[in-house]
Amino acid sequence: MDDFRKTFKEANPDSKDVKRVGKEGGEKWRSMTDKEKKPYLDKVAELKAEYEKAMESYNAAEAEGEEGGEAEGEEGGEEEGEHEEGADDKSDKEEAAAGEDEELTDEE
Repeated sequence: MDDFRKTFKEANPDSKDVKRVGKEGGEKWRSMTDKEKKPYLDKVAELKAEYEKAMESYNAAEAEGEEGGEAEGEEGGEEEGEHEEGADDKSDKEEAAAGEDEELTDEE
């Protein structure tokens, strides 16, 4: 399509109809022989191989990040956060209770 778009724009510089470009590009592709399509299909295969290789690298990096992140970061962080909140709540309650006891003893 990129090559066709360039050719189409040169032949029709005033045309802004995207739909027309797509339609004529499709017609051109269907009218091409297998020999004419071969360079484009080879390029597609090459780009697909590059994409798959990049996705494998990306997925491997994601898997490493998830393994380390869940075990240490997310799960550990949640447990610590819950523990800290629980500890803070408990210590606040203990302090309040201790304060009440102190106040009661002070008043008595």
